[in-house]
Amino acid sequence: MSEPEHTVSYSIVYPHPDDGFRGIVILSGADIKKHMCFILDEAAKQWPVIPNDPEKATLYRVCAFKLFIVFPSGLRIRPIKTLVQRTRQWLRDHLEDDPKWVLISDDGGSEDELDDELELQGGQGGIEFWLKGDVIGHVLPRDRDRDCVDVIIVTREIIESLNEDNEGELERAYGKALRDREAGARTTNKALPAPSAGIPSSGDLFPWKGDEDGKLIHAGRPEKNYGPPAALFDPILGLLAYRLSHLDDDRDPPEPRRGYWCESYRFALGAVDCYDKDAEDFREVALKPFVQWLAPDLEERSTWSPCGDVTLGADKGVPYGVIEVRNEVGFGGDASLKAQLSYTRMVTEDKEETERVRKACNCPAVLIGIMGDIIEIGIAVYTDGTYTDCVFSSGRVRLGFGQNAQVLRLARAFKAVKLALADLRKFYERLRQQIVQGQGQGQVQVQPHWYSRPVSTWRPGSTSARRHVLFPKPTPEPSWEGRMPAVTFTHRMSSTGKLFLLASTREERRSGLYVGTMPVTGTEDASRGAAGEEPPSTREEVEVVVKFTEQYNEDAHRLLAAAGLAPALHACVPVCGGVKMVVMERVKGERAEQRCYTHGRYGAYGRWEPVVVPQTVYEDVRRAVELLHGAGWVFGKLNLENILCVTVPVTVPATATGDEAAAATGRVGAMLVNFDWAGRADEAWYPTALHDSGFWAPGVERGRIMRKEHDLYMLEKIKALCGFASA
Repeated sequence: MSEPEHTVSYSIVYPHPDDGFRGIVILSGADIKKHMCFILDEAAKQWPVIPNDPEKATLYRVCAFKLFIVFPSGLRIRPIKTLVQRTRQWLRDHLEDDPKWVLISDDGGSEDELDDELELQGGQGGIEFWLKGDVIGHVLPRDRDRDCVDVIIVTREIIESLNEDNEGELERAYGKALRDREAGARTTNKALPAPSAGIPSSGDLFPWKGDEDGKLIHAGRPEKNYGPPAALFDPILGLLAYRLSHLDDDRDPPEPRRGYWCESYRFALGAVDCYDKDAEDFREVALKPFVQWLAPDLEERSTWSPCGDVTLGADKGVPYGVIEVRNEVGFGGDASLKAQLSYTRMVTEDKEETERVRKACNCPAVLIGIMGDIIEIGIAVYTDGTYTDCVFSSGRVRLGFGQNAQVLRLARAFKAVKLALADLRKFYERLRQQIVQGQGQGQVQVQPHWYSRPVSTWRPGSTSARRHVLFPKPTPEPSWEGRMPAVTFTHRMSSTGKLFLLASTREERRSGLYVGTMPVTGTEDASRGAAGEEPPSTREEVEVVVKFTEQYNEDAHRLLAAAGLAPALHACVPVCGGVKMVVMERVKGERAEQRCYTHGRYGAYGRWEPVVVPQTVYEDVRRAVELLHGAGWVFGKLNLENILCVTVPVTVPATATGDEAAAATGRVGAMLVNFDWAGRADEAWYPTALHDSGFWAPGVERGRIMRKEHDLYMLEKIKALCGFASA
């Protein structure tokens, strides 16, 4: 059917890896006399996934972040079903050719002003048209080839994703997760209150501190709004957390020099002094020499970012330190909470410099809140959201009896913070150099004022190389003398065994379980160097489960692993953050809890009837309990959640045929997992934070002695769920 004379149709392709589409924009004869931006506006009305925001668009922002338009040559529309994928292939093939592309400018200036701007940038970029200056009918004439695509709408996100088409399913999943992470950052930034608003009341705290889905800031409030310790995700923060938790132990690093004592004493003098409640600046002025000593390169709050009384490094994209000061506790809000808010607002800003840094790291930072005579030190990272932990609190600073111990403790804490801030500054300086040189973790090749460069410099990077921003970088405690397992993390894992990359529920967020690969040369030689190093090519890669937990009974686990009643244990390392890193074999199986209740059915009177677990599962659990009790251990948490149903290979006799051979291929057995509670019988104690909702044996209470009869009671309950059903 021929097109009416008074309308003109233009074929549009938006080749996004997640929300790609192809369609037609139909314009009237009057519309084609409008500027090129009109065709983009019309496309955005039909397909809202196009990131078109003319009110915020500028020459710099759009060129560097939002979008550009390509007018392809020879890209046929048919076959339509493969058009989006063929468009992505066309971009890969022609990225080096610097095709025509268009920038948006909303300054309302003339073409001469735009030319002056481009000349100021060096005259590079291959810019052929101006969206708010050139007319649609001139750029896309009626006599063009109607069988070819007219316009490709491209974002930097699309360019960065092009390599995913040639990668595996896992790499594409990483790319999707990283894009969702960026979208989450923009959503979070819009949801946060304005910095000037602060946190005037407790009623205003919880909407941003932890909403129903826990998408904003995760710092332990409400109860379930937390994740693994932030110290796990950055070696500098990990070492800081370790030092601050060992202020009264043997010194690492050595004792502070005399200068630290002087500055700590002066801080204490300023902290215990009193100022008029309406004179907030007086305390800030009094503490300014201390802050300048703590971070000599500090950059005061500037007009472009009204976040934080003092921010360190924020003008380079992401702050590595935020300091908030309040005159007294309870007056003007909580300084530590305000520091968390300021950090989150800055790290999620929709700015080119911030985005580049956020894509290259998890944005480690130190947060300091000073409220009258109290100082609190926190650490923060940004993975799939902001995660913060308080790692030091001075309590009420006093200069009376015991002042020597008070000042010495402050000096040790301040030395640890000063070292961490210096290391973070160096880290971000190196990172920015890597980004500029195109040597960052999978970043596009960029240079200073890279928004003036041709499209060919927006090179897609390796998706796998950029995934590290999602996963821990555990650091062994300085006192550890063993070797750190070289684990490459691939997924997070829920308590039910579900694999994921970004947490979507509070249960997933709280999980300390990860899946990864690790090189081994023998049954137990599974560690070398620092975590994340590339293993030698001669070593075999095995899949492992990594669990971060506060306590773990390594001996009890190894006892059962030697008998085939627990996964092989590769390592149990104390890491900075106050937890242990437990690395074990990943065994494919199903939790007994899932097997019983997920696969059950509704019986008579509508009652849910769990499936019967094979008797062989009970037999293996009984053997495991007997081994533990024989060695003097109590498992402590013997429930279905910690029993893994696995298929145990059985040797098939050579003479077996038919049904005999089929029946001998395997049996459903059991392994025990999660040795967090296991301890010495009649000596170890149950956790003081025992959940009331759990089903426990009589005598199991918070802080009570663990006894063998508790395991035996639960064993009988497990036996009741097991019969002689087939696997």
